[in-house]
Amino acid sequence: MRSVSLGFRSSAQPAQRCGAFLCLAWLTGLVALSSSPSARADQCLLANGGQLQGKRVDDAKDAAAPYIIALDSGGTVTLEARQIREWRRPHPAQAEYERRVRETPHTAEAQWELAEWCRQHGLHEAREAHLLLILQLDTDHREARHALGYSQVGGQWVHPRRHHEEAGYVRYQGKWRTPQEVQLIQEREDRENAARQWRRQLQRWRSDLVSSRPERARAAYDAFQQIDDPHAIDPLTALILSEPLRPLKILFVRCLAAIPHDRAVHQLIYVSLTEPDIEVFHECIDLVVDRRSPETVPTYIQALRNIHNVRVNRAAYALRKLNDPQAIGPLIEALQTRHMVVLEPAKQPGQTTTTFVRPNNAAAQKVMDAAANNLQGSAFSTGDEPVSTYVTVPNQHVLQALVDMSGVSFGYDQAAWRRWHAAQRQQRPSSIASRRDEQ
Repeated sequence: MRSVSLGFRSSAQPAQRCGAFLCLAWLTGLVALSSSPSARADQCLLANGGQLQGKRVDDAKDAAAPYIIALDSGGTVTLEARQIREWRRPHPAQAEYERRVRETPHTAEAQWELAEWCRQHGLHEAREAHLLLILQLDTDHREARHALGYSQVGGQWVHPRRHHEEAGYVRYQGKWRTPQEVQLIQEREDRENAARQWRRQLQRWRSDLVSSRPERARAAYDAFQQIDDPHAIDPLTALILSEPLRPLKILFVRCLAAIPHDRAVHQLIYVSLTEPDIEVFHECIDLVVDRRSPETVPTYIQALRNIHNVRVNRAAYALRKLNDPQAIGPLIEALQTRHMVVLEPAKQPGQTTTTFVRPNNAAAQKVMDAAANNLQGSAFSTGDEPVSTYVTVPNQHVLQALVDMSGVSFGYDQAAWRRWHAAQRQQRPSSIASRRDEQ
């Protein structure tokens, strides 16, 4: 290899000079090793940190079979698969590259052609080394600069890494991110990892609860009682919803309620609205009322607008238990709600069946049945496709909550309830003013 004057400019950074020498040393070492057979031999990286050079001579079809390796230094060695961390074979283009690198002149143009050849053949580390060498031969080589990721800012070449680092960004998961964003990602990953561990642990304890061995069942029961990690909230919620046995559901609900975190209350509310078992629903409501989180009443108020009629009535039942005056207005608006009825074509001509989330009261069921009967025999209800329509459903639990909380009753007459509520709000400021005057 000819000696080359790299011609550093006085303005070159120390790191650039260091990179140039390392690059040249890497290429020099590669050429020196290219004549050695070991440069093209397979590499066997051992689990203990060592490595061997040679060829595998046994039948390699069975991955678990022992490795019989013919060493470049002579002789053979037999290794178990567990003793080998990685088996590396030389790149198919390695031999051709070694020939080219010896014959390529040390000019920017020739090195660029070799770098492009490396790119086309997947020799990425070699390509980067040649690109770095090009910048020492021609610091303004535009193609090499762009290939290394540089861009011009204010007439100077700036590498994205340096630009982003000076702006306070860090490289994480293949992207430049702010430290705050990295922290959020890491916290989310920690939560997901903890949740996965809790899911596995809860399933093991659940299996032990129904074990025929009393000591295992008792240990699992005690373990459930001691759960206080917020990371267990979502896995425990999923366990409740998937559990077929009512006694275990209630046990898990109580364990969820005992976790000292607001999200535990949020998930209890979710279970109370979605769990089909009515006994579990009542257990959830009692526990939610005991906790009285600041988000409880607003969450149930929001559920009054749910598309499922059952959830509307369950939310009203919970608000009746909570007895918070801020729920009266939303309850009035939820006295009658619109829900979809789906008419399925029946086997007999001219007949239909109704598909609907079944309500909690007979009055609502009558409304649905009447809607279905009104559509019977129409051109839309006797075809082969389901027909959808909306019906207005009176909600019994909403009315009961209003009656209990207000002490008056106007039935399902929303207009009368609205007038009464407006009058109550007008009286409230005057009563407050009267109390101030008395003081």
